[in-house]
Amino acid sequence: MLSHKLKLVAAVLFTVASVMVGVATVGNSQDTSQIADNGRPPPPPIQPQGGGSGSGVAVSGFGVTGPGKIVNADDVGLSHYPDNPLQVVPPEALTVKFVAEHRSALNDKHVIVHGIVINVRKGGCPSNPMMGMPCSASYIIIADTLSPDRDKNYDMMVFLPSEDTSAYQTGRDVKISGTISGNQSGASIKKD
Repeated sequence: MLSHKLKLVAAVLFTVASVMVGVATVGNSQDTSQIADNGRPPPPPIQPQGGGSGSGVAVSGFGVTGPGKIVNADDVGLSHYPDNPLQVVPPEALTVKFVAEHRSALNDKHVIVHGIVINVRKGGCPSNPMMGMPCSASYIIIADTLSPDRDKNYDMMVFLPSEDTSAYQTGRDVKISGTISGNQSGASIKKD
């Protein structure tokens, strides 16, 4: 049994090391002939495709054979939605849409957000700590409405503290007090 677990751990470590070598060389214009010969030629450097003014991020995965797709930061999440400035942070409870449309101005600001729970995800640690998997955080998703026709890009993730024992239920109204993390592409709130 122990021998089987060691083989599994060795296989996982080998896979991670192989991916790390591939990640370290993606987009690198230096000579890649220094990489250990694994029977395959080194991957070609990823070249940006198309226009755009944002920084590109190469999307690649295990077993990809060729250039990855470039994801432009200007084309994800709320990037094409309004991101308006604010003179003063309103003291009353804010709607999810208001926070989304003022996300950069509200970044690192403490607010109260009113919404309806759309989804609940309780975190926790894996049942077998020997697997080395990290614990996952608990969170809920809130929106201004439950309507299936709502713009789901406005849905907001609320990260819950580990000691939060509230029983969140889908469809319930909530007021969340916390700190906004907002930028060009999205917003979330970390509950107090």
